[in-house]
Amino acid sequence: MRQTFAALPQRIETRDADAVVAMLSRILAPHEMDMRETGRTIRAQVRHVAAGPCRLADLTYGAPVRIRSRVPQGRILVHAVAEGRSRMALGDRKVAVLEAGMMHVSPPGSPLDIAFESSSRHFTANLPSGLWPAVSGRYDALAGGEAMVWIDLMRFMLGWAELGPGMPDLFGDRAERLITEFLRDRTHVSRPEVGAAVPWFVKQAKAAIAGLVANGAHTISLCEIAADAGVSVRTLQSGFRRFLGHTFGEEVREQRLERLDHLIVERGDQFDVTALMQACGIVSMGRFAGYYRDRFGVAPSDRLRRRH
Repeated sequence: MRQTFAALPQRIETRDADAVVAMLSRILAPHEMDMRETGRTIRAQVRHVAAGPCRLADLTYGAPVRIRSRVPQGRILVHAVAEGRSRMALGDRKVAVLEAGMMHVSPPGSPLDIAFESSSRHFTANLPSGLWPAVSGRYDALAGGEAMVWIDLMRFMLGWAELGPGMPDLFGDRAERLITEFLRDRTHVSRPEVGAAVPWFVKQAKAAIAGLVANGAHTISLCEIAADAGVSVRTLQSGFRRFLGHTFGEEVREQRLERLDHLIVERGDQFDVTALMQACGIVSMGRFAGYYRDRFGVAPSDRLRRRH
């Protein structure tokens, strides 16, 4: 039987940037690393495994670094953010901000320019281009159910291969088949159901979030809102992903942003941006200023200034 795992997962923990670049250039795509912001000190952790034509990697650099690369012809690269936050330049001066629970599919031959934070952790896959049809006719950043299922699959595959020396021989073909079937038929992945009636418990949860945001609540508990609605946490999360196309946390963030924009327009003559953010329950003000700029195309301070 053909073995589709080339070997047990290989791990590397190092401060040697050249060693990391050499490894990633071999398993993913030719890499260049810009460490001008790090003082040339990284704390990289990488593990990777091959399943047939698919090469999977779990990587973190432990420092802010900028990676430049180009996707090989006939291949695609899938970057799924499991932790932290990254910025990906898309050309034409556009930038995609990838939060935890988001992913980006880069087509064959495309350039890559990704800025990692110290806490960024990516599950990255180098795959044959035929395995992943272009999403809606294009490759793009994805969030919600599709991204979360892919992250869970990557985590499972890497952990699966580490269970012991006999696992690659026993599950090699099944591993490749699992990846292939997931990528070629993703109808089971949660997506917004256009025209479907949104369940009452999702509507109730949205209303509860709106009330808490309006009252400036710093913490909005998924567990408490699910309990108030009389459903499990899993059911509520699934409802958000299935009918709204995003997670509970993303709904909270979106409502805070909408509330902040409303307050800037309605009460910007009375309060500064910091006070308005606090009124929305926003604690991480610098990060939310970035979210606001990504959402509305302008910094909240500039929006307030233009109002005057």
